[in-house]
Amino acid sequence: MAAKSNKLVTDKRVRTIQEWIIDDWAIADIKAQILVQFKDDKGNTISTRQAERYIKEARERWNQDEDDRIDRIRRKKIEGLKKLKRSLGREYVGTPSGMNAVLRIEREITKLEGSYPAPKPPPRDGDGIPIVPENLSIVADSLPEVSTEELLKFLAKRANT
Repeated sequence: MAAKSNKLVTDKRVRTIQEWIIDDWAIADIKAQILVQFKDDKGNTISTRQAERYIKEARERWNQDEDDRIDRIRRKKIEGLKKLKRSLGREYVGTPSGMNAVLRIEREITKLEGSYPAPKPPPRDGDGIPIVPENLSIVADSLPEVSTEELLKFLAKRANT
């Protein structure tokens, strides 16, 4: 069994793999490059299984970093909205326009906090086909062609009744 690499070497390798992922390398190419470039303490190539663990670790760290970054941005936006709400001028407090502004700000804050439930998907029949069409152009395509003359006759009849 090969000796384990120390944490510094592992971190460096994972960071290198993250760069390859960012550069949009194919996973097969990343594995091949790992097997060529990374060696254990004795100078032997590492196993394919270890290469897959490095790739998994790189992805997990990347996802965690991105989640943290998005959370920081969200928190800053929420604090900015709260500050905006507090800065409402005295002349607008209690007025319809002031209350409307406060409600819109609070709505944005609750959206950013994730307080609103996720939208429900449209109902589907037994075969999984939406009962309510998701794309109205499908409905428009299925309608029969109506000439302008027929449409005018129809509208004239409707106007008379």
